[in-house]
Amino acid sequence: MKNRPRRRLNNKSKKSVSRPGDEVRCYAKRKSLSFPTHPKHLANVRQVINKLWHAARLPAKDGQLVVLAVDEALTSIIRHAVEMKRPGNIDIILDINDVRFQALIKDSTNGVDVSLLSKPEGQRLLEKERRYQLGIYLICALMDEVDYAYKKGYQNELKLVKFIG
Repeated sequence: MKNRPRRRLNNKSKKSVSRPGDEVRCYAKRKSLSFPTHPKHLANVRQVINKLWHAARLPAKDGQLVVLAVDEALTSIIRHAVEMKRPGNIDIILDINDVRFQALIKDSTNGVDVSLLSKPEGQRLLEKERRYQLGIYLICALMDEVDYAYKKGYQNELKLVKFIG
């Protein structure tokens, strides 16, 4: 038996054959929004995401779940800003293409004073926050990737990704 070189089959080596009537989908769209931390702006964000999703001709049900996850994240940011009396702005970049939907959310609200956490008022704050952990679970369950980072110049940066297909 002759030793033949092994052929590796991966996505890069496969050639796709297009047939008449096959639709080639190539779509990319980006939208940036900036607004103060107030709940009245949430409806506009939901509307923009729905329009992007619909324009990409993707299943409406998946779009509704993405809207829910982004809305939950923004609601949490706004709730914290209002409750802590730390107003600021939210910047969101919505990016959709053939592979994925991504929402990059940055907020410039002031941070929480960590030194308070050892004091009674800090302990009350932690107890209160436990009620909202279901929102984090929901976001993680609906999206394929959830990344949080602190960036200098912005207090928080949250990246939500949903893969398409």
